[in-house]
Amino acid sequence: MRIERFNSLLSEDVVKLFRDTVRTVCCSSYMPSQLEAWAPDDIDPESFSEPLLASYCICALEGNSLLGFGSIFPETGLLDMLYVSSEYQGRGVGKVLLKALEAMTDKRIQVYVSDCAKPFFSHMGYSVVREDIAVRRGISLHRWLMEKD
Repeated sequence: MRIERFNSLLSEDVVKLFRDTVRTVCCSSYMPSQLEAWAPDDIDPESFSEPLLASYCICALEGNSLLGFGSIFPETGLLDMLYVSSEYQGRGVGKVLLKALEAMTDKRIQVYVSDCAKPFFSHMGYSVVREDIAVRRGISLHRWLMEKD
């Protein structure tokens, strides 16, 4: 596995991984309508990539396969995204990505996590600050604000 900075050539692969991961990994925690609102069929790769290019975003790759990706805004400590392919869950990809992202800031790291990601972040030393609701396409999604010093 190698870690590389995100670039726009990976946009379509990142969108596909995001959509597939949300719809498979999170299907036991959210209703189908919530999953569709969170990761719809019509995601524009260019628009999806804008915050990734504006942040410090890295990808885990093996050969030409994208295993996962994550992004952080080092100046604020906001961990914006962390997604690992459903095929590589539990193999250490998320841990490697998270450690590399954490190393990019000296700020307190905050992240909004889904119900299905909460156990991973707890295991990695994050604490719950509060419960939260995100609204995507008019649909409410339960999530958690977590942080780590």
